[in-house]
Amino acid sequence: MTHDPLRRDRARRSAPTTSARAGNAAYFKGQPVDVPRNYRQAMKSPHADEWRQSTRDHLQMHRDQGSWVETIVPCAQRAIPVQWVFQPKTDGNDEVIKWKARAV
Repeated sequence: MTHDPLRRDRARRSAPTTSARAGNAAYFKGQPVDVPRNYRQAMKSPHADEWRQSTRDHLQMHRDQGSWVETIVPCAQRAIPVQWVFQPKTDGNDEVIKWKARAV
């Protein structure tokens, strides 16, 4: 196996930056927003209403497109697990303009 100089291996990748200016900080009405890592954290956060509405919007979008149908899982089967990803979308001043939730 020869080394391909155009492909970078994982050891050479740099870690993502975590500074506020790197896009990790978001503000809502002047207060910083903590991005939840899972559904439980989102529903316990001060912005639970916004996150709840964004999850409803995401599921409704899938229903409208016909790509997701709610159904009862038979006893002998297992449902596919879903992980929610939450991310506030910000403008140029890091103010939240949209609460985004995705089921992956």
